[in-house]
Amino acid sequence: MSNDIIKKCTLCGESFTADDLINNHDLRLLGMLYVPDEDEKAYYFYQHEGENCGTSFAVNVDLMRKYISEAIPDKKRAQSNRCETHCVKVTDKRECEQECNYAAYRRFLFKMIEMRKTAPSL
Repeated sequence: MSNDIIKKCTLCGESFTADDLINNHDLRLLGMLYVPDEDEKAYYFYQHEGENCGTSFAVNVDLMRKYISEAIPDKKRAQSNRCETHCVKVTDKRECEQECNYAAYRRFLFKMIEMRKTAPSL
């Protein structure tokens, strides 16, 4: 993992690396959301449950690309006729089996959730 700071908490200012975003128990993963604007991006949403905080924030899924071991398709099928619409609801906790760029990031979301179960609490 990298020690590079990926995100600062929008309320308390605490800095987070990729390792923190994957393993830190103070960061509760809320889900993933595709935003259908001109840039077509998707975000992981976190709730920072640290002391004197409680805010939520988003991180562009592309920032986690190098931690995904599977091949990530270039094709984005979000909101197409083959889309299962999981990525358009941040609270949707179902996996997507489509051959889609966002499906790989969605599978990584579930991998991060599983990794947290075995990561030691600080």
